Amino acid sequence: MPCRLPIPLREYPSTTGEFPVASSTAKYPTPSSKGIIMLIKAPLDSDIPRLVAIAMETFGPFYEGYVHPLLGDAVFQHQHGNWRGDYRSDVPTLHFPEEGRTMAMAEVDGVIAGFVAWKTGVKEGHGEIYLLAVSPNYRRSNVGRTLCLHAMQEMKS
Repeated sequence: MPCRLPIPLREYPSTTGEFPVASSTAKYPTPSSKGIIMLIKAPLDSDIPRLVAIAMETFGPFYEGYVHPLLGDAVFQHQHGNWRGDYRSDVPTLHFPEEGRTMAMAEVDGVIAGFVAWKTGVKEGHGEIYLLAVSPNYRRSNVGRTLCLHAMQEMKS
C-alpha cells in the first residue's frame, strides 16, 4: 500500500549553491499520544551545525559504547577513529537534489528534532534512505517514522 502523508511537500533545487528554502512547510500531526506537531522542511546552510550535532548524538553511543569496546583501540582507531570528522564532512553534502541527494528535517516548537537524507537516481525507480538521525529528546515520539514516511513519499513522486 502506498504511504501518503497528510500534506505533500515539494522542494526545488537552488541555483545559488545554498540549501533551498522549502517552498512550503508541512505540519504533520504525529499519531503519538504526546500530540507533537512537526514542521518538515529542507535545511538551510545555518542548520548544518545542529544537524551534524544530532548525527553525533545519534551515532556516538554506537561507535563509542559498542564498536570501540568490541574492536579494541587499534582496530577502532584504524577503522572508525575519525567517525566524528566523517559526519562533519558528510552531513553538509547530503542535500543536493540536482544530484539525487535530498534531505529534510523536522522542527518541533522551533527546535530541530531530527533529519533524514535519501538518494535517488542510482537505478531507475530506486531510492534509499541514506541517513536518519533523531535527537535523543525526540525519540519515541514518531519523529523518525514521520521523516522516513516523508522521504518515501518524496522518492515515489
